[in-house]
Amino acid sequence: MSETSNYKGNLQYFVNILRDSYIEKLIYDEDLEPIFDKASLPFEFKYCFSTTFVTDKGIFLLQTSLTSLSYETFWIDSIKTITKATSKKLINSKVKTVSSKNKYDDFPYKLSIELEKGMLTIYAAEIYDDADKKYTIKLNDEMVFVFDDELEAKKFEASLSLPSIPTAS
Repeated sequence: MSETSNYKGNLQYFVNILRDSYIEKLIYDEDLEPIFDKASLPFEFKYCFSTTFVTDKGIFLLQTSLTSLSYETFWIDSIKTITKATSKKLINSKVKTVSSKNKYDDFPYKLSIELEKGMLTIYAAEIYDDADKKYTIKLNDEMVFVFDDELEAKKFEASLSLPSIPTAS
């Protein structure tokens, strides 16, 4: 089995579990001291090392994993105990649909989860800044960006086509 197939298979297994499941809550393991000014960005999101899904079908840890080609992509494990948590979000909603998008060498970088009560959009990405404090986004990177507001996710998507992210500073 190829490396890409292994990662895509892991994500597909999680997608299959999520379909028709009930998400009780998300538990975030956030980076509370990022190297960039998160408050100055034109979108709001959770900037995480990992995110845990507590569902009616089990507990699942979503994080990124480094591939042999130096891209990061999602990796999901079924877990029994939550060991890292900085905050949580009550979801209490049934999952309607789940989809993903791939980028570099066909590795997944985006997971969209439509709920009966809203939308979750998750990216494997990172924000970098240069000496001029201009921020750029790299997809298929080490952090987990979680958007629980569809409008904020659309603002993030719009910023992907820009040479740098406009900030409020």
